[in-house]
Amino acid sequence: MKVVDERQDLEEQLKQYAAKIVALAEELPQSGVAIQISSQLLRSGTSPMAQYGMAQAAKSGGGAFVHNLKIGLKGLRESLGWLRLAQTTPSIERPDLVAPLVSETNELIRIFTASIQAAKSKLRGAK
Repeated sequence: MKVVDERQDLEEQLKQYAAKIVALAEELPQSGVAIQISSQLLRSGTSPMAQYGMAQAAKSGGGAFVHNLKIGLKGLRESLGWLRLAQTTPSIERPDLVAPLVSETNELIRIFTASIQAAKSKLRGAK
């Protein structure tokens, strides 16, 4: 698979992930702690899509590219924390909706981590 195809695939995966986060947020009860979780998830769970887009606009493998991927990774890790909290919060009536997103978030964290390491390695090699 070409690098361009891989980028488009990840871009599409991040778009779908963000859509799932939005759908989950809409399913959460509109009271108490669920509102806070929903708000935080919307912010952190949609950020990786935007950061990846910004990374693609930067010079591939450059410092700005790595920086934006790191911010996207931070959003994914934060989302994972909120998703785990949602799984254990009694006011969340459907924790089963959260489990697939936890798995997908872990997968995206691995992808972002590998991309950052590869880009850093490329930067070191270019010096």
